[in-house]
Order: sequence, then structure tokens, then C-alpha cells
Amino acid sequence: MLRHTLLLGRYRAGRLSYVGRTTALSASAGAEVAQFLAMRRVTVSNPIWPSPLPARWVGFHQTEPLIYLPVTPLLVVEVLADRAFEHGRHRHSLRLVRIRPDVA
Repeated sequence: MLRHTLLLGRYRAGRLSYVGRTTALSASAGAEVAQFLAMRRVTVSNPIWPSPLPARWVGFHQTEPLIYLPVTPLLVVEVLADRAFEHGRHRHSLRLVRIRPDVA
């Protein structure tokens, strides 16, 4: 079974830095993200981050690089996170709360 997640970035000094990924998206959240991207005609872009994403970026238990589909970074989301943050990244997966179309 394919589990969809979002790779998350945050702009720092004008550069989009990888900060973590979400837990597996529910079917409804996945559909909402897909609809958002389709409505805004978000295109597959040249990867900002290495492709595939190095295993060490993804998590402590990840042994294989993560293959992902890069898109134009226009989606802003609200997430829940714990306080474990090191090396500029969230140590644990984040939980998607909602898409924030009101935030640019």
C-alpha cells in the first residue's frame, strides 16, 4: 500500500529548507491536497532538495532514500509538532491539521 505524506519546508533567509514530513495522510486529506494542487495548476518542478531525498534527512529509522514528486512550493499547511527539533529538522513526523489557503 502506498502511503502519501507531505514533505515540508520553511523559508529561511529566502531559501526553502526541508524541515520534516507529515505522518501518512488520510484518504480525505490526500484528496484535499490533490484538489488544492489541481485547482492552482501546481506543476512538477525541478527539485529544490536532492532527489531522492537522502535517508538521513527523512528520519532516524529510514534506511533508504525517499523518492518524491517535487511540485511548485505554493501549499501552506498547519501542522502539529512535538518539540524535538535538531539539525534544522523536526525529529518526528508532523500531523497535518489543515491546508491554509489564507496564508501566502
